[in-house]
Order: sequence, then C-alpha cells, then structure tokens
Amino acid sequence: MSGFKRSTPKGNPDDAMEREIAFHIEELVRNYVDQGMPPEEARRRALIEFGGREQTKQQMREVHSTPFRESLVFNFKAALRFLRKAPSFSAAVILTLALGIGANSAVFSAIDAIVLRPLPYPRGDDLVALDQHNSKGRDANRFVAPVRLEDWNRMNSTFQAISGYYFDDLSETSGSLPERVTECLVAPRFLEVMGVSPSLGRDFASNEEHWGGPSAVLISYKYWQRRFHGDPSVLGQRVHVGGYSSSIIGVMPASFRFPNDDVDMWAPSAPDAPFAQRRDSTWFTVVGRLRPGVTINQAAADLAAVQSRLGKEFGRPDSELSVDVTPLKDTIVGEVRESLWLLYGSVTLLLLIACSNIAALLLARTAEREHEISIRYSLGASRKAIIVQLLTEVFALALLGSLAGLLVAVLATHEFHLVAKTLPRAQEIALNWRIVLYSLFAALATTLFCGLVPAIRGTRRQLAYALAAGSRTQVSTRRPLQWLLVGVQVTLAVTLMVGAGLLLRSFQELARVSPGFDAGHVLTFQVSGSWGETSDMKNVVQRIVRTLDSLGSLPGVEGAATAAMLPGVPAHYQLELKIDGKIESDHPLLADTRYVSADYFHTMRISLLMGEACRQASAIPEVLVNRRSGTR
Repeated sequence: MSGFKRSTPKGNPDDAMEREIAFHIEELVRNYVDQGMPPEEARRRALIEFGGREQTKQQMREVHSTPFRESLVFNFKAALRFLRKAPSFSAAVILTLALGIGANSAVFSAIDAIVLRPLPYPRGDDLVALDQHNSKGRDANRFVAPVRLEDWNRMNSTFQAISGYYFDDLSETSGSLPERVTECLVAPRFLEVMGVSPSLGRDFASNEEHWGGPSAVLISYKYWQRRFHGDPSVLGQRVHVGGYSSSIIGVMPASFRFPNDDVDMWAPSAPDAPFAQRRDSTWFTVVGRLRPGVTINQAAADLAAVQSRLGKEFGRPDSELSVDVTPLKDTIVGEVRESLWLLYGSVTLLLLIACSNIAALLLARTAEREHEISIRYSLGASRKAIIVQLLTEVFALALLGSLAGLLVAVLATHEFHLVAKTLPRAQEIALNWRIVLYSLFAALATTLFCGLVPAIRGTRRQLAYALAAGSRTQVSTRRPLQWLLVGVQVTLAVTLMVGAGLLLRSFQELARVSPGFDAGHVLTFQVSGSWGETSDMKNVVQRIVRTLDSLGSLPGVEGAATAAMLPGVPAHYQLELKIDGKIESDHPLLADTRYVSADYFHTMRISLLMGEACRQASAIPEVLVNRRSGTR
C-alpha cells in the first residue's frame, strides 16, 4: 500500500480517495487481463485482492493526517469546550480584549494612514515643500513670487521639477443657479511634480500656461460627478468662473485630493502675466519633486546656492531671503504626529491594563483547575501538552477578542471620519490588511503575555498531586505574582488617570483664559471673494458695507462687523511694524495684521485701553495696536 503515500490532488478529500482507489483497481484488472484472465474474472479477483473501500479510505486518512494537525484540532476543540463551560469568564476576557485591542487598532489605523504610509503619489517621499524665509526676520510671509519660483526651477540641479499653487473662491455661473467653487491656480509643471495624470483628458498645454493663451481647467472627480453626473463627454464643455469662460480639458482621478479635498478645479496661473513680474509679489505655496537619489540636504544646499546668486543679481528682497526645504509629508502632517503617538501611548497603556487584568484572572482560573491538571498528569499527559492546551485556550479567547476589537475599530474609524475631519489625510483612514495583521499580532502577544506565566505556574510538578484551594473572589497571600499583577494594574491605571486629569485640567485652564473679546451670542459665517476683486478695492468695500447694513437691519441683531480673520485665530501673514517710520534693525517687530470694519470692536465688545476705534471714512489710514506693540 506504499502507493497511497503520495499527495492527493486538491479538492474534496473523499473524491480524491475514490479516484486513487479506482486507479489502483484498474491497474490490478489490467495486470490480470495481461496474464490471460477474462475481464469479468479479472475485476472480481482485483476487488477481492484490493479489499474493502472504506477500510482503505481510513488507512489513507491515517497516512495523510499528521500528529501536529490532530493535536491542533484536539486542542482547539478542547478550548471551545472550555469557553462553553465558563461563559461568564470568557465573556469578561473577550470584552476586555475587544476594548483594548479595538482602541489600539483604531488609533493605529490613524497612525498608519497619517504618519507611516507615504503620500498617495508616485515616489511620494520625493515630494518636498519649499518656503522662502527672511533671514533678517522682517517678513514672516513664506509664500513665493512667481518669477522667483521660475528662477528656482530653471537654475537648480537637484529637482526634477518645481511648481506652486494658491486658492481662489469663485462663482460658477454656467448652470441655472450660481455655484460656489474652489479653484486652485497652479504654476507650470504642477502635475509633473505630483506625478499624476488626468483619468480622463489631458494635462495643460504649454500655450495654456502663458498669459493671453486659451483658458482651460481640470476638474476634480467629485465635481465631475456632482455637476456633470459623470458624463464622459464633459471634455470640451465650458464653465464660466469669475467672469471667464474656460474649457474643460480633463478630469482628475478620484484619489487625487491635493492640496485638499475641497478643490473643484485646477487652472494655470501664467508666470509671464504683467502682475506677476514683481519679486515682492508673493502668493505661491511651492512644492518640488527631487531627482532620484537626491537627499533633502543636497536639495537644500543647491537651492541655497541658487538663492545666493539671485540675491547678488537682484538685491532686495532676494538678498535677504533663504530657502527652507521640508518633506511634504512633514508639512501636511505637522504637529498631529506627536499628538497621535501620545494617543497611541495612552491606548497602549489601556491594553496593558487589560492584559494584566486577564493574566490575573487566568492565574485564578488556573488555580481552580489544579485538580483537573493533576488528573491529566496521573493519566500520563506531559507538561508540554498541558501548557500547549492552556495556551490554546488563551489564544482562542484572544482571537475572539481581536475579532471583536476589529469591530470596535471599524466603528471608531467611522467616528474618525465624522469628528476628525480637520485631521490631515483623514479621508485615508481605513481598516486594511495591516490593521488586521496588527490585531492578530496583538492576539498572539496577548496569548504569550497573559497565558504563558499562568500556564507554566499552573503545571508545576509539585501541583500534580495537590487539590485546588483557590477562590474566584480572593487572591491568596501565597501567590505574590497575583499581587504583582494587581499592583501593575493599579500603577498603569493611575498613570493613565493622572495623564487624563492633567489634560482635563489644561482644558479647564485654557477655558478660563480671557480671549479679549466676548464670544457670547456671536454668530460667524464666511463670505468668500476672488482675488480678481482686489483690483477694484472701492467696489469691494462697497459690497462689504451693503452686506453689513443688511445684516444690521435684521431683527435681533445688535451689531455686525467683518474681519479678514476670526478673532483668536492665528493669521498666516505678518508685516514688519515701523513706529514713526523707524526700522528696528536689531529686533524687527512683526505684526499680525487684521483688516476690520469700523464696528468690529463694538460688535465683539473689545474694550480700548486708550484712544478710539477706527472710523469707516477717514482721509488717512488708521490703525489700532495691541498692548505689546504699544509699549515698543
């Protein structure tokens, strides 16, 4: 019967055995026929010689089965019986693990999407952000002038391409009703830098990126679905944005959300436009793609040399500027990285508390099973077999806890999308194979951490003849390890509670800090406008005045005002403040400048230390300064 030891074909094992038996019977029949025996007699002799089919199948099953597989199946069946015999204990362990592993998996999914994974672009780690920085500290503006961007792109030797972008809020008027859209105006080579091509249509042509050339736009996948219902014939259709009519030349992939998820269309910003020729006219946020093999330090040194040559050629402001090169991923993630790792540390403490609690429960449970273990020893079971059995029971609990934890992680990930929309790359947070592997690894680690020590202690030979003496509700003084686990739980819980208490105290103290204005009964909303409106500031001011007059006439409205930025929100543009025309050469004073309407201080109930508020109509520009600026 040695011929049965070869591997059976894949598929149903019983079908494979039937084919194997039929093959050997036919071989015997052919041998007898070759010896001159009639076919009927040959088949009868072959069936007698071969024996019963069921007995042969059983022999084959015994040949193909392995002791390891049999032991594994036996241990898992015993583990399932253990879970059914102690439903309360099993439920407590599974729910505890579900909370710990679920919280860990949810936070790890956020860390994986935001911090660990590269940006969702080809060679995403080669993308960098380029900022200009005034070396004398006279200007905190980090935006870049179009002519300087083109100089960087032309004169460098370490970048594959450099481009830039800025936003504009406009009205799209080709439909029955005007629709607000967010347009991203981009410098040449934008898609080359990002390494992305339109999923439908083409990139901008060279003549479309020059002043006076054909007007063209790329639209986002989301806008294509919302406005054009995914019509594939959208190419060539025109949209009316900001007083201009532009032809749609392409649709971007659904996964392309740069710079953010709110962009509806991308349009070229011509670097040779008349208004873009001044070196102090800055508006581009700049991104670049490194050449293969180039490091950040090499790129920074290269651009520093380029900017030095520009400073010698053009003088101020180039002579006072330096260039900062930062990985684009670090710019996007920002300080969220540290906050997420801190949160991950907290949920890891939670998991450790859960594990120590489970380990203590398992120790108590093993103590109750000493009589059972001693019987197994007396029946000839080895210590290794008993330890494997106990660890299998723990692994079954950990596996079920991990599966329940994945369900918790799914719900938590959904909450991330609802309450954490301001997180960078929040739309990329999702469960994937990494999270599943992480949860399985957590289950395995939990098995070893929680079950190994109880299994070893519970199977000592001197316990083989002892009867159980433990209790479910008491920890014996003869078991110092259980007291140690209780101490670990208390220590970790206190650490976690102290951290949470300090965080809560910080929030309370922040809430007590006076912002300098009264936010009670104040409603805010944003009125967007395009950069093109700034060419006629008189018309802009008139529109703002009409809007404020209409709001002030509404019943229940005591006052209405407008500001470029909400109070308490940091501004992104600072200017050097000069007192009486004097320049602070050693310590320049950078002012966070805000443009507000005349009733701003009255509406926000901001008290003045001295002087009076700005007037709406004044022959000369008027400003108010804060206490710090006034003492300089």
